[in-house]
Amino acid sequence: MGRRYRMTSLALGSGTWGASGACARGHDGVGGASWLNQRIPLAYDARPDGGEQPSTEDAMSEANAKFLDTFSAWLRSLGEDSAALGAVLEVEDCPQVAREAVAGGLNYLFKSLDLIPDGIDDIGYLDDAFVLRVACELAAREDLSRTPPAAVQTVERLAADAAIVREFLEKDYERLEAYVRGLRRGAARGRTVTDIVGDAQVRSEFLADLNGFARGYEPPTFTREEKNLVKLRAFFDAKLPR
Repeated sequence: MGRRYRMTSLALGSGTWGASGACARGHDGVGGASWLNQRIPLAYDARPDGGEQPSTEDAMSEANAKFLDTFSAWLRSLGEDSAALGAVLEVEDCPQVAREAVAGGLNYLFKSLDLIPDGIDDIGYLDDAFVLRVACELAAREDLSRTPPAAVQTVERLAADAAIVREFLEKDYERLEAYVRGLRRGAARGRTVTDIVGDAQVRSEFLADLNGFARGYEPPTFTREEKNLVKLRAFFDAKLPR
């Protein structure tokens, strides 16, 4: 017999999210942009006209179970990880390129227009967690032999996690890596990466803001449902520059 398919979709952008996936307003409150009204398929619920239970009753894949558990842990540790990375910026013996990579990743925390708006249920801070890990992977490619072991340990721990980001995003990982590289040339709250790394006063102010973020950060609820992984992939696919 044939199957009936029910498609669930997601409208991208920030704002109020309804059960249908519609977004009540655009990014930063501005509506009307056509790309914000995209509807991204989230799942196809195949329902046979008889016989066995629907496919949605199938057991969760081992890979998706790993992603859900890992990403939940990353959300819980985001404040802690951010504060630990901040210490790397104060290490003069750390290579300039490595410090810039880390500074770009940390400065992303304060961008008003990030890849996934922080208010999005479940996944709003996962882009920040992904960006920090890719930034550390870039930093770890440099010679860190003269860098204090404590700083190296933080960078290498998060850099190792980038392998999971690569596994999850697959072909979109290269686009994310290119985006993170570009953060070195960006700015947030009026502070450039060059100023954060090269100007002691700017760096001191930045680290004060970073520590304030770390202290005030409250991990969002991350529901252990596969639809969150589909939604997460959809955002990266739609928002990363091509």
